[in-house]
Amino acid sequence: MEGKSVSSGPAFRENVASGVRWGFITALVTQFGRFAFIVVLMRLLGPQNYGIISQAAIFIAIAQLFVHFGMAASIIQSPSLSEKEAGTAFWMNIGLALAITVTLIFCAPLIASLFDTEELTSVIRLLTISIIIKSITIVPIALLTRKLQFRALSITEILSTLISGTLGVAAALWGAGYWALVVQAICLEVCTLIIIFMISGFPELGWSSSTARRLWSFSSRLMGADLVNYASSNSDKFLIGWFLGPIALGLYSLAFRVLQFVLQICGQIGGVILPTFCRLQEDRERLARVFLEVTESVAIAICPLMVLIVMCAPIGVPAVFGEAWVGATVPFQLLAAMTVPYVLVAFMGPLTVAVGRPDLEFLWGVATAVMSLVAFAIGLLWGIVGVAASYLIIASIQLPIRLLIIERLIPIRARDYVQALLPSATCSSVLAIAWLIAEVLLEGTLSGLVQLIVASAFGAAAYAIALWIAWPDVLNRQLNFFQLVLRRKQA
Repeated sequence: MEGKSVSSGPAFRENVASGVRWGFITALVTQFGRFAFIVVLMRLLGPQNYGIISQAAIFIAIAQLFVHFGMAASIIQSPSLSEKEAGTAFWMNIGLALAITVTLIFCAPLIASLFDTEELTSVIRLLTISIIIKSITIVPIALLTRKLQFRALSITEILSTLISGTLGVAAALWGAGYWALVVQAICLEVCTLIIIFMISGFPELGWSSSTARRLWSFSSRLMGADLVNYASSNSDKFLIGWFLGPIALGLYSLAFRVLQFVLQICGQIGGVILPTFCRLQEDRERLARVFLEVTESVAIAICPLMVLIVMCAPIGVPAVFGEAWVGATVPFQLLAAMTVPYVLVAFMGPLTVAVGRPDLEFLWGVATAVMSLVAFAIGLLWGIVGVAASYLIIASIQLPIRLLIIERLIPIRARDYVQALLPSATCSSVLAIAWLIAEVLLEGTLSGLVQLIVASAFGAAAYAIALWIAWPDVLNRQLNFFQLVLRRKQA
């Protein structure tokens, strides 16, 4: 089942670049498509309807973590993989999905009562369909990722996103209310299932009890880490939905959902990172160099974007989503600022898994979950603004602590990491100053959105010029890799 190694030889950089290229294409199409669908659906449905689905999504996402069971990462990370191992993983995912679906169907009325939202019972029960469908696609997608077949994955996600989003908007226009979001979620999984099996087919459907025990040993630790990480990053939504109700959760979800646009772009490109790190797990020096390059590139891309979001939010949020969503503006800004350290911490997770230490991921997740729950509970006293501020504080504290852990896994120093972040941090400060100058000069001369576009273009130009003057080698390195990403692999 194993093919020729992709971790050595001159083709390695091209394989990574090809993965990034398809990740970028997927990110560009799917995330802009999702953003367009989000804008239309939020204008059509309003905070109340979005809040109901956001409450249900908390529990559906937990169920999907159990279904994944860390199996995808286990398949990708394994140095060798047999057909029987893939088949065993497939059946384990299906079994877990059925057990979780039955549990959710019975528990749905209790969840509805907990949140005092009657509609949750039927919404959760119907959304369990998506859990079963997703469980069928986990292993095939992991196998494609392991083989670095990102083109097939990109085609799958692009088509699924566009089809499901179109059906969701059609349902909303038809007057389906919050059910339009349920239609979108289920159709996404159905389309993914159909396309992925048209491309790759079913894995070999074998079974081995000894293999199941071995997969359990690795995957259960990783699933534990996933669960506690989910708890730490979603306890904010649970507390808001429970104590403040669906409207507050809908407003907060806008701030978080739109920022997921950025996080999901990183996730698309980051899908290349885990298999890349795994191929380098035996060469820690090279792994450290690649990790620093990834950090530098991610920071250069993310920092200026988040600065622009913070600057544009007061005018942009009500202009794009409507006045009903103006209460999401300040949380939007705080979560934008949080995204930079959050993403940098997130890219450290694949490295820990790649070197075979999911136990550290689990311990890190437990510590983070406790810290987050306490911080969010305190922030809740100031409503959704206080919760968003708590998120920013937590992410900022986590970054240096996480770096201390990474230093014990690969040969890297804090000074090296700071140097990787310095160009983006300095040039983003230049961007902010340039943006403010442009806003002052343009005040009263242009309409709100046009003013934002012009000021943002001026700030982006200042960022690029500052990077070119102060760090030309860094800029050239990014441009060279970008050219490699754009260049099609030769046959």
